[in-house]
Amino acid sequence: MLHTVMSFVKAGEKVGTERMKTKTAYRLNMAFRGAVVTAATLLCCLITLTDAMGQGNRAVSFDDLLNGIKNSEKKLLNLRVEGKCLFLDWDAGKQDWQYGGESHVTAWYTGVPGSKLRFDIHKQIRKWINGPAPFSNSSGTIAYNGRVGQYLLLEEGTPVKPVKTLFGQITAGREDLGIDYEASGWTRSLYGCEEEENKMRFSEFLEKVQEVGKPQKSVQYSVNPVRFSNTDCIELVVQVTPPKGNPQKEIWYFDPSRGYAILFHEDTATSAQETVEKLAEPAPGVFYPVKATRLIKDTSGQPAYKWVYEASSVVANDPNFSDDIFTIEWPEGTVVEDKISGTTFTVGASASDTEKRIRDQVKEVKKEVANPPGPQTEKTNSRRGYWMVAAIIVVAGVLTLLLLFVTKGPRK
Repeated sequence: MLHTVMSFVKAGEKVGTERMKTKTAYRLNMAFRGAVVTAATLLCCLITLTDAMGQGNRAVSFDDLLNGIKNSEKKLLNLRVEGKCLFLDWDAGKQDWQYGGESHVTAWYTGVPGSKLRFDIHKQIRKWINGPAPFSNSSGTIAYNGRVGQYLLLEEGTPVKPVKTLFGQITAGREDLGIDYEASGWTRSLYGCEEEENKMRFSEFLEKVQEVGKPQKSVQYSVNPVRFSNTDCIELVVQVTPPKGNPQKEIWYFDPSRGYAILFHEDTATSAQETVEKLAEPAPGVFYPVKATRLIKDTSGQPAYKWVYEASSVVANDPNFSDDIFTIEWPEGTVVEDKISGTTFTVGASASDTEKRIRDQVKEVKKEVANPPGPQTEKTNSRRGYWMVAAIIVVAGVLTLLLLFVTKGPRK
């Protein structure tokens, strides 16, 4: 009985020991699996977090940047901007910015630098050098339709008392039109930043840099990931080392998450820094600056000028956009100087006005003929007098024929 009981006890102890071993092995196995799963989870989280933190630190190539900018440029078809720019001058004595003028415009672009454009200048206040007042004020329109340029001056004078002017010009190009891009933000944007200097797209500028930079060590460029204004950006640095002189460097920061919009630009040659504080998306994939600042320093590195731009309205890719806006309709009474043909005309002048002007000229010539110069003592002077009388008679005859032509019209 005791032996049997002891046998059962031993048997039970053996079974219990086996069960304990099995249970311990199971627990160890589950603990190991849990540790592996936990480690894998932590590793995945770490990889994801590192990837997210290093999103802006990934290496990017020049070609990647170029292709991204090309794709963004294609998305802009046309643009209309209503904006203003405040011009400030730094007063070193007062250690403060002083008012230097302002400009308010509505501008239209086709999206292609060097192409058609129009500016309706509602108000442009500038310093009046050698004028009767500290500032001058003018308003008008500038337009270029791809063939000829037009300029219309509506008013000019002081800000307090502008005077109606109505003067126009026609030019063979747009270089002489005095275009002011600052109030439209065009030159702060990716689409027009190379407008003033090169009249080309930024991608075309980059292709030129790449073309020149390969065979020549005088032009060097680099592309790097940077963090600017809490945004992951791509930095482009272009440095030109002339044979004589100091190296010149330009730096751009692009935001690839917003159509490679330019957030910052610095030019060491002009000591200018441009910062875009706010962007708008007026059309899908089109990002345009609506608030930006341009700071220019003097040779000592101190502030000199500051231009503050802000847009109140930006419309992109308007399906009703018409090329008619790039041609000015001259108001009646505008005196237009056509520099292409070398003539001047008044808009709305009737045939009767032309006829009256010719009649006055004929009367003036006849008056000269009726009262020839007196006799001259010297022979040479008398000959000059005869020739003058003969010329006057000929001119009078031509003007008389022209008067008859204007009055009766050509024969049919």
